[in-house]
Amino acid sequence: MQISAASISSSPRWPLIWRAGAALTLLIFALQWQFFLGSVYGGLDLPRVWGYVAHHVYILAWMLLVTSFTRTLPLRTLAAFWFVGVFPVMALDLLIARPMDGLLGGGALAEDYLGPLVEELIKPLPVVAFFAYRVWRRGWQLSATAGLLLGFVVGAGFAFHEDAAYERVWGEGFGASPWSALFPTLATFRGDLTPGHDSLAALVGLAVGFAFLYRRYRFAWIVPLGAWLVVVAEHITGNVMD
Repeated sequence: MQISAASISSSPRWPLIWRAGAALTLLIFALQWQFFLGSVYGGLDLPRVWGYVAHHVYILAWMLLVTSFTRTLPLRTLAAFWFVGVFPVMALDLLIARPMDGLLGGGALAEDYLGPLVEELIKPLPVVAFFAYRVWRRGWQLSATAGLLLGFVVGAGFAFHEDAAYERVWGEGFGASPWSALFPTLATFRGDLTPGHDSLAALVGLAVGFAFLYRRYRFAWIVPLGAWLVVVAEHITGNVMD
């Protein structure tokens, strides 16, 4: 018996799974609020929280404006993918990187080279999975800019978790250059201009969206591979020069 993609997508179990997953995510976030939002001295770390919010919300608003005529995703999907970056992507990164780090004995090799490879490989996976499901299982063609937005929010969620662990503020993009009001995706980190996890994941996400949009052309799949190599090279360079 053949089951159509439409019947799968309309199955009543999917809304239940979605709501259960969302509730579990919010519960974990609430239980871990001190880690994500708190200060070592107790209470909210308002400078760090507001710095993060101002930086990423401003960039997201800027991207939503630019993609307003081609956007094919509701805001609730972007919010969901932000949580995907905060929890599942970070957890998968730790599950893969930690054992490999131990095998390599830590040090510069693991931190400067292994870390960027694993992180930049894992962050696009939710975007690829979402596009594959929507395009191949449901027959719904997403715009290429959907990949840009999804990649950005996944990277922003990942950065939120990482910045909480390091107790640092990644909201300095506004003063990085005279162009920061228009292009605040670059931030000043330890004196250097560098893109963050959000920008790198957005670039790969856009390339993934482009590849699915033009998938009938064989060479379209070279685009995300090329974008990924550029992102990995930039990430490794930033770590080595740090």
